[in-house]
Amino acid sequence: MSNLSDMIAGGLDDIYTTAGDAATFVDSDGVQTAVTAIVIYDLSIYGTVADISAVTAAVSVRKTELAQSPRRGEIYKIAGRDYYVDEVVAEDDLEHTATVA
Repeated sequence: MSNLSDMIAGGLDDIYTTAGDAATFVDSDGVQTAVTAIVIYDLSIYGTVADISAVTAAVSVRKTELAQSPRRGEIYKIAGRDYYVDEVVAEDDLEHTATVA
């Protein structure tokens, strides 16, 4: 990883430390993984992808905590609420973002 990549990853870690929520990801096999998640309720940044009425938010997690991409129907448990994955709308080397209902 380059110096710039290290700095970006470090900045992202700071964002998750400050704004993230403790969460549990439950995959389709029922395996639970502790993650830190950022829940985004303003879906306008995702354009027409968020036009589905059942979608209520987007959830972002770091790939260092969840290596595989979340799949439709898998669950994020955050603050006593279950968020069901609809689809991945953004993904890069550092994090996954999926719309959820």
